Order: sequence, then structure tokens, then C-alpha cells
Amino acid sequence: MPRNPKTPKTNLTRICAVSRDVVYVAAAPSANSPTAKFGLVTQLYDGEWTMRDFDLAIQAMTLFRDPATGLRMMWFVSQHGDVVDFNAPDMRRNILEEPAVRALEKNYYSRRLAGLRAVGDRLYACGEKGQNFLRDADGSWRPLDAGVFDETQPISPTWPYELLPPGRPIGFDKEAYIAEHLEIRDEYERRKRIVFGNTLLWNLSGLSEDTLYICGNGGVILHGVDGGLARVASPVDEPLTDVRVEAPDKVWICSREGSLLYGDARGGFRRVAQGGGAFNSLALFGGKVWLGGVSGPRGLFVYDGSSLRRVEPPGLTPGIDDVTQIDDCDDALWVLGTKDLLRFDGARWERIAHPLIPSR
Repeated sequence: MPRNPKTPKTNLTRICAVSRDVVYVAAAPSANSPTAKFGLVTQLYDGEWTMRDFDLAIQAMTLFRDPATGLRMMWFVSQHGDVVDFNAPDMRRNILEEPAVRALEKNYYSRRLAGLRAVGDRLYACGEKGQNFLRDADGSWRPLDAGVFDETQPISPTWPYELLPPGRPIGFDKEAYIAEHLEIRDEYERRKRIVFGNTLLWNLSGLSEDTLYICGNGGVILHGVDGGLARVASPVDEPLTDVRVEAPDKVWICSREGSLLYGDARGGFRRVAQGGGAFNSLALFGGKVWLGGVSGPRGLFVYDGSSLRRVEPPGLTPGIDDVTQIDDCDDALWVLGTKDLLRFDGARWERIAHPLIPSR
């Protein structure tokens, strides 16, 4: 597929694996690109790449079998709540604009979504400030458990200045003024806690609605119970960045500080490995747990049930270094870097050519 000459410099950012021969890869402008925010989705199918651009940045992707049609499609969500069916992009909906969400009167200033996954017959999403949502059969979205959201208090973008006197001169010392007025200081600190409080829920997974798990900052683990969410004790207080449910009693969670947790809500979780990189992505393939590390060191790691090690594929030159995200399907593990795409079928590693990646 020829590259459009107007396409700016891009980094590969997200991956959604369908099979050994079918995969979706999202891209976004690289840091040094002056172009406006946008997203590209490329699809490998029958040995050919196709590309489609969108006027939003793609935060997370998942495969979802819509009960209404029976078809399994790739869906994605933007940071700001736009949910799109790749094959019906004109039918997009924004979660944060849904009536059931607006009715909560929650503070959406500086709120972003982080995770999107299909669980059973529904799509679920999660993100900053404890946001958690589910999609009903009619296509509408609503909170799964509003009690998990951070404090119910709308805050405007100009909140730091609403407590200060009007007609302030140039050079007005805001911090000194607040410190001298105790009644203002208390209210200022209260609003500050609301705005910057960050119950960030990174991702979610489940085999069915009663095996739903959500993980987040501060060691937060949530489990779907009776149509809501219950907090599960965590052995760490680290940012938990990804979760995969292998079976109802086999749940894997990784952290940005190099921990791998295992367990379930009933029996509890324990740390089974620590070290390697700052993990941001987790996949299950070939009876092993695979982890993507973004630093310290970055790369691909594997846990075989007894030890955690960095993966150095034989015969792959150059090897695996930069890992943006990993994903699994029945017959392959896919590994994505900002400028790299790899596939492992259980016996052989391959570097896959991509139209947005310079030849290596």
C-alpha cells in the first residue's frame, strides 16, 4: 500500500490481534510532528495493508461481537470518549455525552478514558477519575458503578481564579493571598484535590460479566459483583496497568513497577514475579504470560510459571527493543513497537513489514 504523501510522521501506538494473518495497528503523529491530532488505523488482511484515517486519537482497541448482528468487528475509543465501530465509523457515540452519564453531573474537566474491552455481550470502558462504563444492547452507554467515580463536584477550567479578588494587578501573588486567607485556602485545597485526584483505571478484562476485573493506579483491583464493582485487596500499591482473565480463578495483572500478580477475587492476589521492565501490556499465549516493558529495561518479557525473563528471539536482527503494546490471538502473539511489528506463532519469530515503518 503506497503511503499518502500528506501523511505526517507517525508512531505505531495500539494493536488489536484477530489471527495470525489479520491484525489492526493504530498510529498517531510522532512527537516532532506539527500536525493536528488524528489517528490512523491500518489493517492487515489477506497479505495486504489498508489504511483509514480518523479525526481523533485512538486510545484503545478491542474485538467485539455485536449481539445485534453476530459479526465480530474492531472497535476503538478515543481519550475523550468517542467510541467507533471500524466498519461503521459514522455511527460513533461519545460516552461522556450520553444522557445516563450526563445525569450524574460528574466533573469531566481533564477526564480521559484509558481502556476498552469486550466482555461477554457488552463493551466496557474505564479511565481517569474512576470512570467505568458499559454499553447496553441498544448502543447507549451508562456507568457500571457510579460509586467508584471520584467526588461528585463540577469544577470549571478557571477554578484557581474564582476564589481570588477581581481587578487583580499584574504580578498579583496568588499563593501568598491564599495562604493569608484561611477560609479561601481550605476551599482552594478542596477543589485542588478534586481536580488532581486521580483514580486512574488503566484497563479491564473478563470472560463474562461476573468475571470482570478492572485495574488501576495505587494497586486498585475491582471485580464485577451484582451489577456493580467491589474492591479487591491488592498486595501492592503500584500502578496496575493491564489485566487478563485466563479463567474465573486465574487472573493476571501487571504493574508499571515490574510486578506480576496472580489470583482472583475469592482467593486473593499474590505477587508471583517482580523485576524486568515497567510493564504496560500483558498477553497470554502458548501457556505463558507475556509482558511489554516501556523502560527499566524496555522490551518483551515472558513468565513461564516459575521465572520472569527478557525475550531475545534467536535469528531476529535487530532484536526486540521498543515495545508499545502486545496482543494475543489463538494462533499468534503480536508485538508492537513505535517503529516495529513482530509476530510469533509459537515456533518462529517474524518481523512484519508495515507501510508506516521504514525498512529495517
